[in-house]
Amino acid sequence: MINLIIALFINVNVMMPYDTIQNAGQIKDLSQTTALLQQLKSANVNGIMIAVWWGIAEPEPSQYNFDGYLQLFQLASTFGLKVIPIMSFHGSDVVSIPSWALSIAKSHGILYKDQFGNTQSSYISLSADQIALFPSNTAYKRSPLTIYTDFMTKFAHSAFSFIEQNVIQEIQIGLGPDGELKYPSNSENWRFPGIGAFQSFDDLFVEQLQMKADIFGLKIDYPPLDAGDYNSRPDETEFFKFGFKSAEGKFFTQFYQDKLIQHAVDVIDGARQAFEGLKLSAKIANLHWWYDDESHAAEITAGYNNIIQNGLNAYETIIQTLEGIQIEITGLELTNAKFSQLACESNPEDLIMQIIEAARIYGGALGGQNINSTLLDSDNQQILKQLTAGKGTFTQFTYFGSIIILSSEQLIYLTKFVKQIQNL
Repeated sequence: MINLIIALFINVNVMMPYDTIQNAGQIKDLSQTTALLQQLKSANVNGIMIAVWWGIAEPEPSQYNFDGYLQLFQLASTFGLKVIPIMSFHGSDVVSIPSWALSIAKSHGILYKDQFGNTQSSYISLSADQIALFPSNTAYKRSPLTIYTDFMTKFAHSAFSFIEQNVIQEIQIGLGPDGELKYPSNSENWRFPGIGAFQSFDDLFVEQLQMKADIFGLKIDYPPLDAGDYNSRPDETEFFKFGFKSAEGKFFTQFYQDKLIQHAVDVIDGARQAFEGLKLSAKIANLHWWYDDESHAAEITAGYNNIIQNGLNAYETIIQTLEGIQIEITGLELTNAKFSQLACESNPEDLIMQIIEAARIYGGALGGQNINSTLLDSDNQQILKQLTAGKGTFTQFTYFGSIIILSSEQLIYLTKFVKQIQNL
């Protein structure tokens, strides 16, 4: 059943700095944070987003500390600002996943792994979602899915008063690296516009792939070994020239996406339990390079089987499967012209329009975000253009930047931009 959502107006939020809450679990700079919130209110911003880091708030198994976040929510509420907490189960350059979880994931080989043997420690491999290896405050071990549900449930209880007062009306659910629904296909050695690499070589993932292939009568020993490296172009690889069109290639790319979407469904099931009745959202990746190449290689390595020529539409599948979940799109300021000299078949404008059309078909709501931390007038105009194109589907726009404190000139600039969005 399709539940048609038509947004009548667009709220504007600002993403708080990732290190607003420090590793000890307290606000890093209370006076500076207070001043920033006051500025945002004066600019008529509707609310803030804040990453609620798993690595900060669960320092020991089943021991939670949300004190700094609750203090921030109270501050925001005094200025009449709404708060959108992001359940952030990934690591970043600011905070890693909890050390107790990371050490277990490393010792059991359940971090994402590429064909070259490199592992990435920013997120636990979804292949281990239901494997109970992690401690709790009882004698029972927990799976990653149980850990995520426990975390969200405890947060809901801790923040109940702010939910009850409508300070918190939405929760964004992190579903992968960078808080996005994707595999970490772009490692630290990746350079734009490389195609990235499949993250499907941990032992559990390979075993699950083999078992599924056997059911369909296919002999697949490993994920593709001929897909180049992180910085390859599609035409430099056998897989993205030919292999993705084979029966084995089609099976693998669909399996790879299916695993990713099932991970989203399972994590969100836990969120629905924890945050019953609250609006939920999830962020997807903007993998616009090689979009116009028939292989859609950058999307494929991240888990988006969006080979349009084969009648596939990853974004329709995601929006349809995650019915009732608002989908956040990043990179609204990007234009095709910005990448035209790089010869990487980039098409961010058509990619975003594909997502907008998918939302219209399945009655989904969208949120928009920017990628670049400093926006020029031309960027703002492109954002307004995309929000206008998606009118009726976009409910909010969130400004992502490195805002610590605004100069008077920046405040005037932000106030003007906020008004332009809210008047669409």
